[in-house]
Amino acid sequence: MTDEKGGDDKVLCVPAGDPRQENLRELEDIPEFYRLEIHHFFSVYKALEPGKGVRDTAWADRTAAEAEVKASRRRLQATQEPGNG
Repeated sequence: MTDEKGGDDKVLCVPAGDPRQENLRELEDIPEFYRLEIHHFFSVYKALEPGKGVRDTAWADRTAAEAEVKASRRRLQATQEPGNG
């Protein structure tokens, strides 16, 4: 999604080791109603703040989510290296 500060990816996760959620592996495994509910939330959650809003909300697949998590970890590690802050 994109907001007034630029791109801001979100990652939908389920707890590891929870036998009640073992069947949730891919985006399509999440019931459509819950996907619609989550999408709606992220589409409107800033609507009450003057001058703020969200656009370009869309789902991506598991591969894209895993790639974003890896990229986020690399960015964090880069900020924690000596001389970077």
